[in-house]
Amino acid sequence: MPAPVPASPLFPNSELDPKKDQITNTLEKLDSVVVTTLNGYSQTVSGSVNKNSWNYYKISIPSRTAMTLSYTSYDSITVYVKEGSIPSSYDYDYILLSQYSVKTIVSTSLNQTTTYYIGVAGGYSYYTYSSYTLSLTLDQGALANWVIGVIIGSAIFSLCVVFIIILVPILICCGVCAAVTGSNSSSQPKNHNTTVTTYHVKTPILTRVSTPPPPQYHTTTQVVTPPLPPQNDAIYYNANLNNNYYNHTQTSQNLQQQPPYQTTTTTTEHDVIYNPNMPSQAVNYHKI
Repeated sequence: MPAPVPASPLFPNSELDPKKDQITNTLEKLDSVVVTTLNGYSQTVSGSVNKNSWNYYKISIPSRTAMTLSYTSYDSITVYVKEGSIPSSYDYDYILLSQYSVKTIVSTSLNQTTTYYIGVAGGYSYYTYSSYTLSLTLDQGALANWVIGVIIGSAIFSLCVVFIIILVPILICCGVCAAVTGSNSSSQPKNHNTTVTTYHVKTPILTRVSTPPPPQYHTTTQVVTPPLPPQNDAIYYNANLNNNYYNHTQTSQNLQQQPPYQTTTTTTEHDVIYNPNMPSQAVNYHKI
């Protein structure tokens, strides 16, 4: 009687499966798997896999090489990839679930070659097998931009962490030393010596000031002499009682033209110094 078969996601427990002998034969075949080695920088592999069966491939890529993997199939298959060992449905590094999936795998090793194992698992199919075409492309020396960014970012972050770890204790020590020094200096008595320096500068007491000549003013005085009144003029008044007014008659001497008023003008030029305390001093003066 054959030994019991351990359960796995790919193959259920043999005690529950009516096809016990068939599963045992399949496991015996899996113990001696056949791995096809792929070479070159561009590979296209066409094949077929039975339902619940696996096909395995192996490829070794140099350091700093990007591998792009894809496949096409009209049936239900799944592609698994694992570094260094054969993959399974529960132990893998990368997985492609459909023919529209494209996976780019980058070898970040600097000095050694990395080996990847590719497993093609057959799923549900109308036929007893599933056909597929597997495509691989290697780009040697091309490291993906995101990998470069991650590496550089990690390096910068590490440097910042190290810098902070070193800088923080130094700042704490400096602050403690400054506080201790300040407290010691404040507790000691302070002697203040003040030095007074006197500067003697020779400065003239009075300087010469040029004053422009004062403005010239003149005063105009006008004297008006009225004429003398007429002498011995006989005035006769006639009373007109009917017209109710008085009429006067002057003599021929009174009718003569009287002499005009006599005006005498005198102008005197002089200098005037205006005194603000005596504003009436220059009331009648005006500047030329």
